[in-house]
Amino acid sequence: MQQVPLTIGIAGGTCAGKSRLAGALCAHYGDALLLAMDSFYREQPRALIAAGQADFDTPDALDLAAMADALAMLRAGLPAEIPLYDRAGSSVMGRQTVSPRGVLVVEGLYVLDFPPIREQLDLAVFIAVEPDVQRTRRQVRDTIEYGRPEERLLHDLARAHADQARHVAPSRAFAHLVLSGTAGLEEQMAACLGELKDRA
Repeated sequence: MQQVPLTIGIAGGTCAGKSRLAGALCAHYGDALLLAMDSFYREQPRALIAAGQADFDTPDALDLAAMADALAMLRAGLPAEIPLYDRAGSSVMGRQTVSPRGVLVVEGLYVLDFPPIREQLDLAVFIAVEPDVQRTRRQVRDTIEYGRPEERLLHDLARAHADQARHVAPSRAFAHLVLSGTAGLEEQMAACLGELKDRA
C-alpha cells in the first residue's frame, strides 16, 4: 500500500519568511518536494501590471484549486504538473512534471485559508511578523528581485495588508503551530520538528 507523504503547510503574510523555512525543511528531510503557491499565479494583462493595478496579494490572483489538485495527486503517489511561473515577468513559462516524495512542504499566503489545501496537511504552520518588518523585506524583494519601481511600494503594501487582514490573518486560527517571523531559523526548525514528534 502506498504511504501518504508527510505534508507540512506554511502560511503567513507577505514576506513573513515562509520560503526560508520551507527551504530549510526540505533540506532537513532530503526526500522532500517543495510545492510553492507562487507557482500557481494566474497571468495578468501587462497593461494592468504596468499601471500598478495588478493585485498579486488577493486569492483571486492564484489558481488555488489547481494547487489543491496537484497536492492531492502527489499525496496519492501520482506525478503532478506544476506551472513554471516567472514572478519578475508575471507570466507562465511552461509546465513541469514532478514526482511524489516522502515529504511535501507546501508554502504560500493562503495555504491555511483555502480548505481544500488546508485539509490535506499533517502539520499547519503560521508565521507571524510585524508590519514594519514586512515593509522592509518587501521593499528589498520587490525593488531588487522583481525590478518594480520603488514608488509603487506603499500602494502595493497597503493593498497587501488589506488582503492579509481579510484572508491571511484569520487563517492563523487553523495553525497547529505559530512561529515568529523574526525568530532564528534554528529556533523555527526545532519548533516544527518538535511539533511533528508530538503529533506522531
